[in-house]
This record gives sequence, C-alpha cells and structure tokens, in this order.
Amino acid sequence: MIPLLLLLWVCAAGAPLALRLDQTSTRLSETLALAASLGLAIFAGFGFVLGWAFGLSMVTVTGSAVLTTAISLALGAKASALWNRARAYTRPTLGVIVVSVLSAALVTRLADRTLFETDTGIATSDRHNFGDLPFHMSIAAGFAYGDNFPPDHPELAGVPLTYPFFCDLLSAMILTVGGSWRDAFFWPTFFLGLSVVVALVRFGEAITGSRALGRAGAGLTFFSGGLGFIALSSTESLTRWWTLGPDLTANDAGIRYANFVTTLFIPQRSILFGWPLLFFGLALLIDGLKKTPTADGTPSQSSLWQRAGVVASLLPLVHAHSFAVMGFCFLFLSVQVERAAIPAFIRGVAPLAVPAVLFMLTHNSLSTGRFLAWQPGFDGGAGHPFSYWLMNGGLFLPLVVIGIARASASVRFPASPFLALFVLANLFRMSPWIWDNMKFLAPAHAGLAPFASLALASLWKQSRAGKAASVLAFVVATLSGSLDIAKVALSGEYGIFSRTDLVFAEKVRRATPSNATILTAPTHNHAVLLSGRRLFLGYEGHLWSQGLDYSERKPVAAALFRGEPQPPKSASLRRVDAIALTPAEEGVIPNPDVLRGLPSLVDSPYRLLKIR
Repeated sequence: MIPLLLLLWVCAAGAPLALRLDQTSTRLSETLALAASLGLAIFAGFGFVLGWAFGLSMVTVTGSAVLTTAISLALGAKASALWNRARAYTRPTLGVIVVSVLSAALVTRLADRTLFETDTGIATSDRHNFGDLPFHMSIAAGFAYGDNFPPDHPELAGVPLTYPFFCDLLSAMILTVGGSWRDAFFWPTFFLGLSVVVALVRFGEAITGSRALGRAGAGLTFFSGGLGFIALSSTESLTRWWTLGPDLTANDAGIRYANFVTTLFIPQRSILFGWPLLFFGLALLIDGLKKTPTADGTPSQSSLWQRAGVVASLLPLVHAHSFAVMGFCFLFLSVQVERAAIPAFIRGVAPLAVPAVLFMLTHNSLSTGRFLAWQPGFDGGAGHPFSYWLMNGGLFLPLVVIGIARASASVRFPASPFLALFVLANLFRMSPWIWDNMKFLAPAHAGLAPFASLALASLWKQSRAGKAASVLAFVVATLSGSLDIAKVALSGEYGIFSRTDLVFAEKVRRATPSNATILTAPTHNHAVLLSGRRLFLGYEGHLWSQGLDYSERKPVAAALFRGEPQPPKSASLRRVDAIALTPAEEGVIPNPDVLRGLPSLVDSPYRLLKIR
C-alpha cells in the first residue's frame, strides 16, 4: 500500500506543472498523464541527487516526494487556474469511457505480467523480458541495497553505467520504502503505460486535428505488426505459436520489426518512461507550428515551444534515445517556425538538459565507434527491401504514404522528421546490435501513425464499402501485434529467479559490504544480481549490445576460476572480493579443489568465497 500511495502522491504533485505547460488541453486524462510523467521524472531526479548525497532511505525517498511537490506548486499553475481548468474539462462520451476502461484493463494486465512472483520464484510472461528483466532488477538492487551512486554498471564493476536508469531508480525507491519486487515493477509500468497511451492520442490529435484519428494512430502504434499472422494457416500452427513458437512480429523467418509493447515497452522499460514526455513535447511543438499570432490570451508560438523544451529537458537521464529524437524533430520543424521560437525552446531545454548531458559525457564508458556505421537494410532487409517491409510493416507503410499524399502541405510537413528518421535507421547501424535501431524506428512509426489514420479516415468517408475497407485495413495492420500482445497478457510463464536465488542474494547482501565486487559465471540471471553487489564480469550479451569493452576481464576471470592469484591492482581493473559457487559456476571452474582453501562468507543455499 505504501508504494501505491507514494506514487499517487508524486503523480498528483505533477498536476500544477502539467497545467502550466499544456494550457490548451481540455481533457482531464491529458492533464493526469502529463502530471504523472512529469511528477515521476522529477521525483526520480530528486531521488538521484539525495541518494547520491545521503543514500536511499525512507527519509530521502519521502524528501524527494516533498521536493517534487514543492517544485510543482512553485512553478506550476495557481490554485485558481486549477479550479477554472477543472470546470472547463469536456465530459467524455460513453464510447470514450468504454475505450478508456478497456485500455486501462489491458495496461493493468500487461503490467501485472511484466514481473510476478510464483511459488517457485520470480517470472515474466514476455519471452523478450527473460533476458532484460534481470538486468533491470540488478540496477534497482544496486541503488536500493548497494548504495550505487553514481551508478556503476551492475555487470561490469567499476565501469560507469550509461544505460538510462531513472525507471530502475524509481523501482529502487519503491523497494526502499518496503515494496516487493512486484510492486517495484508493476506500479511504474502501470502509471507510465497509461500515460503513454494518452500522450500518443494527444500527439495524433495535434497532427490531424481529430481526437478519433489520434486514437486510431495510437492503436496503429501499440498493436504494430506486419503480416506475420499469415503463418497461422492451420490449427497446428496456431497451437505451436501459442505454446512454444516465436512471435508473429519477431522471428527467424525474416520478420524482425517487432511489436513495440512486447519488445520495447516491457523489456526496455526506460522507453516507456521516455515516450510520454517525448510525445507530449512533440504535441506542443506541433501546436506551435499551427499557431498564428492572436490577442486572445492563448499561448504564443514561442511560449508553446519553450514549454516543449521544458518537457524535453527531463529526457536525457530518463531515456537518451527519446531526447535525441526530440532534438532531431526540433531541427526539422524549426525551419517553419518564427525565429523567436527557436531560442525559446533552447531556454526551456537547457537548464536541466545541459547538466544531465554533461553528467552523461563525464560518466561515459561506451566504445562510441561501435554505435554508428553504414549498414543499409534493417536486420536482414538489405537484399529485398520492398518485400521485406511489406512483410514486416504490413499495410502500415502504404497507409502512411496515402495519408501523407492526401494531406495538405501544412499537415504533411510534420511527417518529414519521422520519414527521415525511418530512412536513416534503414541506412545506418545506430547501435552495436542492428536490431537496436528499433529504438529509432519505433518513434518514427509512432510519428507517422497519425498519417496512416488520415488514410483510414479518407476511406471511411467514401461509402459503406469504404467504411468496411477502412476497418479491414486497420485490423490487418494491427492483427499480428494484437495476437502477440494477447499471448503475453493471457499465457506464458518464464521463470527467471528461484526462491533459492532470492535467499542466496539476501545472504550475500548481509555478508558483504555494499561496494563488493563478486566473480560469477557470465549468466544473465545470476542470483548475485539481486544482492545489489556488482559483478566483475556479467552477461556478455548485455555488455556487447551496450557498446562496452570487457575484453581485458575475460582472461582474468578465467584465471581466477582456475585458482590463480589476482593480477596487480590497476586503474582500469576492479579487484575481486569474492567468488560465487552456484550451479552456474559448475561449467566454468575446471577444478573446484583449488578453491577449497578460501574462507567462506556464505555456506547455503550456495557458497560465496572470499578471495582477498
């Protein structure tokens, strides 16, 4: 109950600031969604500062909530404005209420299946979360139990963590006030999941001028998927997909443009934190483009862009990719805005973003040369790009082309940064792993979705046959994604940590100092990750895909497992404090007898040996 009350407090605290930044909104849902996004981001920011200074505790977490409230009250809308806005909100229709309830139910179910506890341990129902969830839990454990400020990488001790960590810091703050692991992951996913739905509808309405088309665009984004459903041609294939088979939107049969919910929002949870801020900020930029000088007291073009900058200023530590997308769109859209709006945006973004970017640059551990290379064709699409994208994108891309072609020049222009981003992500590899270009393709897709909804609207207006074609096109464009999401929501249980792992992690936490470095087998779900202690060398799949150089540590780890002494202490190599002996280490220790003389720190359910 305490974690829920804490997050409700923080989300509500963001309301005055949300009303100040988005004064044109007439819907309560938009105010609440922006308030939650702003409140949680500011709360995490204060948690980072206070945690770094004093460590995470009930006092510092509560202090972060108090400071969040104080900032929002000081800089946000006044009480009279809150009352006037509350009276001006439009009442939703019955249809809108039904859609909202169904959306909330789906978000709740997906949040519940992100991490859940069973009799045997901790599990997830999303197969794509099987590899990512232990990593995010290890970041949260480091903050909550390991005083990991400023954060080291949990799987590469002594190396700064450059992965966006604010969402995992939120989870750590929930753990600190007594929440369970489920609380720590369910509640942020729930609040941010609801917020991103509303943010995409708000953005789609800013593009198209229609709330209904905004909802259609959000649907085309959340249920994204190509023509993978064609493979379900028999009862046998349907059964195989539901029980054991790969996803319809991500498999080894040439379909790699995966559904965003199952492969991004749930596993790579910082995206879920970044997108509400990104698309609320983009909506303000679009509103500014359409703004003409008036004397009616509504925000000016420059004012709207400055407010967009303020929203964007929270993004660098929340989700750096979203901040990069925001900057990219700003550069494109600034060619059609009044000159005063450009410095206004910079004034809004700079006060918070510049210190955050400087922190990221001074705590950078990436091999930057691995992040950008000429590599035409996204993840297997180089040979036959047209057939590849027909299968992977389905009807979505043709609908986007039709929608842009039929739109007026003023409506069409905001598509340009998203089209450019989509093309660039098909020409360059922007991460060590080409599939991670999805972090740019996904926002490009979301930015183009309102134009696909314009194409659906043009069909709808034709005749009864046009209405039927519009509905059919929407179903075809979303069927694969809908089915994959349904599988996550209704089935599947992938065990990650056992009850024994949880007990061992707790004992490791009690037996070692918070800054201890532990040598383990390089598995993605080692029990030590839950202790808050850093690993000497963790799962190589995580390290490689994040652009980290770990080559110096591999021979050292192998030597220590053979019982050899540690190398001399150096600035680039963290010394190991202990070695874990669990079933995972059985395959990497050639002769266990060489370790028998080491003193034991933990004897059961697994062993932890002190080596210095």
